[in-house]
Amino acid sequence: MSSAEFSLWVEAYKDDQWGEQSAYWRAGMVASTVANFAGKQLAANGNTKPQDFMPNFGDEETEPQEPDPVAFFTAIANATEFKQG
Repeated sequence: MSSAEFSLWVEAYKDDQWGEQSAYWRAGMVASTVANFAGKQLAANGNTKPQDFMPNFGDEETEPQEPDPVAFFTAIANATEFKQG
């Protein structure tokens, strides 16, 4: 792929993003429309948004937490304790 073709793909993605996020948006829009219609039939407060039906993955990356080795091995020792009788 040439640099020019890659630039075209980057611009196309900026204009119209594809992938799972857009699929979540479409599904959320359908679910919101159905819920709003059913809510208006059943109760007065049937206002939902597509975001209410989309997974929230969070915008920020969180660093994985390193487990506490003492707590880890203590839990293993407590789980494997044998009762002598």
